[in-house]
Parts: sequence; C-alpha cells; structure tokens
Amino acid sequence: MAEPLSTGGQLGRAAGKLFNAARRAAGDPALREKAAATGQAASRSLASSRIAATAPVKLGAGKRLFRQFTAHISLALRLLGYQIGGVLFLAFALAFGWHGLTVWRHLPPSIGIAGERMAFLQMGIGLLFAYFGLSSWFKTAALRRKGK
Repeated sequence: MAEPLSTGGQLGRAAGKLFNAARRAAGDPALREKAAATGQAASRSLASSRIAATAPVKLGAGKRLFRQFTAHISLALRLLGYQIGGVLFLAFALAFGWHGLTVWRHLPPSIGIAGERMAFLQMGIGLLFAYFGLSSWFKTAALRRKGK
C-alpha cells in the first residue's frame, strides 16, 4: 500500500501535470491555434519558447568551444609553469648543494663546528630544492598522462 503524498509532493505532481499538458499543447499545431484563439497566455509563451529554444544551442556550442579552448590553453600554461619551475628549483638545488659541498670539503679546521653546520644547512636546502624540482617534473608528467 502506497503512502499518501505530502502537501509538497501533491503540489509538485500537480505542477508537473500542468507543465506537461502545456508542453504537449505547445507542440501540437492544432492545440496551439486553439490556445491562441482562446487567449491562453501560458500555451502561447510555451509555444514561442519552443521555437526560440534552438537559439541557445548555438550559443551553448560557442561556450563549449570557448571553454575547451581555454582548458587546453590553461593545461599548456600549467605544464609550462611546472617545467620552468622545476628547472629553476633544480638550478637552485645545484647551486646550494655544490656550494655546501665545496665549503664542507675545503673547510679549514680553524672554522670549527659553525662552518660545518652552515655547509650542511646549505646542502639540506639544496636537497629541499631538488625535491621541489623533481616533484614539479613528476606533476608535469602526471598532468600530461591525465590530460587535464
């Protein structure tokens, strides 16, 4: 046994029936002429909206084309940004790592522990930049595979 509909459900069902009847009337030329003769505005407006419904389709196609174009341009710019960022991060990684390594290898014994800590800090910063550079290249490869 089906439960009775709530008030909102009953109103929605009634509105749907009215809308479907008006849409059928708008599609049938005989009913359209009869509705125009009796002066029913709802059927007339639905009939005119049915005729005008083809215009937004062309506009929608233009919007789709523009969105696809901007999506491709956006993807290309994002890929280029990740690649340039990766190259810059790897250049900084090389500079910091190389400088830290040369300072550590040629460190005079008189400098002490402070100089050694600074060399290790520079090599650590170089490793951090290397991670950022490699992750940028991996993001580029993943975006290329995914195509988004």
